[in-house]
Amino acid sequence: MKEYLRELVAECLAAIDLVDAPPPTFEKPRSADHGDLTTNVAMVNAKRTAMNPRELAGKIIGRLTIDST
Repeated sequence: MKEYLRELVAECLAAIDLVDAPPPTFEKPRSADHGDLTTNVAMVNAKRTAMNPRELAGKIIGRLTIDST
């Protein structure tokens, strides 16, 4: 699952011209209320895009399409 998500997020980053971005990493969050996996991809790449992390996260989410099957 992590590899699948890593590929999807990397594609989203490339689509917003972050082709040289480091590969996204995923971890289990401290609190189960925060979901199954978490990533800091927006925080890591915000500076190189000159966007705040929330704005970048929104762009990534807007392009992210996950196949639930």
